[in-house]
This record gives sequence, C-alpha cells and structure tokens, in this order.
Amino acid sequence: PPPRCEAFPAFGDAPWPADAPWHATWDAKLRWDDRERRLCEELRAALSDAAGPKDPVTMLRFLRARGRSVVAAARMYREAMARRLGPGYEQAFREGSVDDSLHRRLDP
Repeated sequence: PPPRCEAFPAFGDAPWPADAPWHATWDAKLRWDDRERRLCEELRAALSDAAGPKDPVTMLRFLRARGRSVVAAARMYREAMARRLGPGYEQAFREGSVDDSLHRRLDP
C-alpha cells in the first residue's frame, strides 16, 4: 500500500483573510522559499477581487504552474475560477441542489 500522506486540516468555507500571515507550519509542509512565499502573497493580493479559494496551497499551485509569474498565475487562476464557478455546478453540489447523477455524467 502507498504511504499515508500527512493530514492537512480542511479549509473552512470562509475566505482566507487578506491580512492573515502565512502560518509558520506551511513553510515545512509546502517546501517553499522566501521568494515563493513573497510571490504567493503578491498573487493573493492581485486576486483580492476574484472569487475562489486563496489559501497558501492554491496560490502556490497556480504560481508554480506558471513559472512563478504572478501575472500569468493570476490570469490562469481567473480563467480556472470562471470555468469552475461559472456554471454553478460547484455551488449546487455544496448546497445539495443537484444529485450526483450529474457528477457521473461529467466525470464518468
């Protein structure tokens, strides 16, 4: 069997506060350096008006996916959130207003 992954607490529904400091334990878990931490803070600030999660994991994922370019990562994030949140599927699943047959049709 594969090794167990370290448990990360689930993020709540509340948005990550814009003025929240990066928690010290993220440093070891994310294996990021000072530059990436600073760039993630810049990305989060650049996306302050955008819908969607802006936790450290998400910000770092988009940043790394775009070669640590804040501008490119912000553009990718906005496009991804438009596809993810635009049709309303995610909210409908969270609210239980659609059944999972829709999920099976979208992701067989």
